[in-house]
Amino acid sequence: MELVKCTHCNEDNKTNAKYCRYCGYELPKVEPKETIEQPVAKQTQGSTKQKLIITLVSVVSFVVAFFVVQQLVQRVFSFDKVLMKTASELNEACPLMVDAETRLDNTVAMANNTFQYNYSLMTLVKDSIDISSFEAYLIPQITNNIKTNPDMELFRVNQVTMNYKYVDKNGVFITKISVGPEQYNE
Repeated sequence: MELVKCTHCNEDNKTNAKYCRYCGYELPKVEPKETIEQPVAKQTQGSTKQKLIITLVSVVSFVVAFFVVQQLVQRVFSFDKVLMKTASELNEACPLMVDAETRLDNTVAMANNTFQYNYSLMTLVKDSIDISSFEAYLIPQITNNIKTNPDMELFRVNQVTMNYKYVDKNGVFITKISVGPEQYNE
């Protein structure tokens, strides 16, 4: 317990006393000292404000990130739907003779932003085809078609990989040609 000394008689008195209990003189006013609890309270208030700001920034950052990711995911899924719808619409006309030897059997929207055309070569068998020459002939034509055909613009913009799968007249696999954005964006 703190005491205050009387300036007249030098006796100790309680700090809350206004007059000396020994001589009756007025005691000097004692300024209350800050306790350790007050600075801690100030730190807590400052710390609370800081925590509140950090929490608000975190919440806002989370919300923004959530909506950005949601938009990206929605765009990817919505384009997957476009690919599936395109395949479905093309398949309504299938099988479709492209020329005297080539039939488009169907199309498939595949994973990883890939669209596949499945063709049958109606007059050929695998053993009679020079596959290297066949691919060397078709790859530049297919790539040029993807680059220049206005109907392919949506595929180009969305970086779709285009697969062209060929089977012979007996359904035996011949080859699959893939043309990705790295080829048709050159």
